[in-house]
Amino acid sequence: MVDFSVVSSQHNYEIQVTWWVGNLGWNRLGRMSLRGLECKNFKGSDINISAPSNSPNTVGIHIERSSSVYFSGSVIGTGDDCISVGQGNSQVTITSISCGPGHDISVGSLGRYPNEGDVSGFVIRDCTMTGTTHGIRIKTWPNSPGWSIATNMTFENIVMNNVDQSNHN
Repeated sequence: MVDFSVVSSQHNYEIQVTWWVGNLGWNRLGRMSLRGLECKNFKGSDINISAPSNSPNTVGIHIERSSSVYFSGSVIGTGDDCISVGQGNSQVTITSISCGPGHDISVGSLGRYPNEGDVSGFVIRDCTMTGTTHGIRIKTWPNSPGWSIATNMTFENIVMNNVDQSNHN
């Protein structure tokens, strides 16, 4: 797992990572390849993440409580979400991502815990979903102990090839 945490909002940061995840034991234990927590002004591009399609809990990129985060030009294939955008994010842009196999590019899950932050200013543009189970979705918990708002979202020019919506997990 690689954590990228940016504590200064004074600079722009860029990361270029080539990441190979094979049939490794820790992969089946529920690991994320890249996790952004409380990042500000972060740019990531040319990232390659690969995990077998049957490997559970192998989120490619997870972003939470971050702002002004930008990912582009990357290839992500996992057994779980290619990219998940959790609570408390603003101004997150995902462009030119090839996702698949995997579940989707998702917002959430939202509403599991009290006092979660809102998600706003989320853009997914020029992405291709191939062999995913959902495509793009917003996930929420039923009977939430609190509430958060997902607003100002743009989904534009998304190509979906062989997206199987019959599995609604």
